[in-house]
Amino acid sequence: MRASTSLSGIGQSQQTVQFARPVTEVDHRMQNREVASLTPTEANIERVAIDTLSSSESPDLLRADMVARLQERESIRSPQVAEAFAKVPRERFAPEASPSAAYAVFDTVVTKRNATGKATSSISAPWLQAEMLEAAQLKPGERVLEIGSGGYNAALIAEIVGPEGLVVTVDIDPFVTERATRFLTETGYPHVTVVLGDAEHAAGEFRAYDAILVTVGAPGPRLECGMTGWPQRMQSAA
Repeated sequence: MRASTSLSGIGQSQQTVQFARPVTEVDHRMQNREVASLTPTEANIERVAIDTLSSSESPDLLRADMVARLQERESIRSPQVAEAFAKVPRERFAPEASPSAAYAVFDTVVTKRNATGKATSSISAPWLQAEMLEAAQLKPGERVLEIGSGGYNAALIAEIVGPEGLVVTVDIDPFVTERATRFLTETGYPHVTVVLGDAEHAAGEFRAYDAILVTVGAPGPRLECGMTGWPQRMQSAA
């Protein structure tokens, strides 16, 4: 059995990206007035610039660009992982972020914070998810357990293992599992099994996994894997 791990929240530095302010309806009205006073040639150039700015947040274009960048840096190395990233709509699993932020290759998307403002749940950065999926070497028809849910990565796994495979995603936080269930259903992956509970015991009824992917936070630099009776071969992508 293969296992791939990512330890989040353990002193890892995060890249911060500044995004331009979204174009508003008022912006468009003002820009259209300015265009009206231009010559025909100037107006055509201005309209192209406005259309380009408006389409820059297109999820489909951002998704294609993300895949291309991940392939360029060789985080994606196989066609099956590329196809999964090209198909699953990441922005649907991160409604709190703009499309540009959701598809930023090196950035996580924080989905929950505690009372002190510390992130307690997030969607891992695309580059890390790609590295983990490549390391796991998943195949069609395999049974996969994901520890630490969110929905997006489970959907990627479901694309790779196909309808004959099994994907079980577990999280101890009901906020996370509720979101995962809702988003997976809305995006066409209702067959992914979402389980609320401690992963050591909660997914025991399914057992016999071909691979386990772990994306959880830990208080220190060490992650203890104590799933009794489950053979383990750990591959770290942290």
